[in-house]
Amino acid sequence: ICSAFFLALLTACGSSSQAVTGDTITSNNVNTRNAEILLKHSPVGTTELTWDANSSTLNVKIALTGLTPNSSHAAHIHAGTCTVDGAVIYPLKPVVANARGDGTSETIISNVRDGIPAQGWYINVHNGLLTSSIEHRPISCGNVTSSDASSKKEQSVRVVMTGTTA
Repeated sequence: ICSAFFLALLTACGSSSQAVTGDTITSNNVNTRNAEILLKHSPVGTTELTWDANSSTLNVKIALTGLTPNSSHAAHIHAGTCTVDGAVIYPLKPVVANARGDGTSETIISNVRDGIPAQGWYINVHNGLLTSSIEHRPISCGNVTSSDASSKKEQSVRVVMTGTTA
C-alpha cells in the first residue's frame, strides 16, 4: 500500500519514469520537488558522549534508525540548542546507514580539556553530506545536558536524538 501511495504521489507531481520494487521507488526524471520528497527522513536514536579527563578525549557514538538505506549524513556538535542554532564546535564522522537504514558513527576528539558542559551543546545530523541545500537540512537533533559538568573526572552523557521538522 505504501509503495502504491508513493508511486501515485510521484506521478501526481510530474515525474516521468518510476519503477517500484518492494518498498523502493526509483525515478529517471525527478524534478526538484520530487527529490525533496525522496530525500526526507526523520531518524531517531541516541548519541553517547564519553569524556576521559586523563587523556582529554571525547568519544562520540551516534546510533540512528529510520535513515534511507545505504545513505551517509554529516554530523556535528554545535553550540546552542536544537531550537536555537549555533556554530559548529566539533565536526563528527558521517553517520553511515546500512541496507536497513540503521546508521552509526564514532568519533574520538582530542584536546577536549573542560569535559561535557551542563548545557549549550547539541548534536545535529544532516540530510546528506552537505553537497546541496537539501543535504544541509537537519534530520535528527538532540540537546546535550550533563548533570556531572562540574566534575573533572570521566563523564558520560546519553543524548536522545529525535527527528526534526526542518
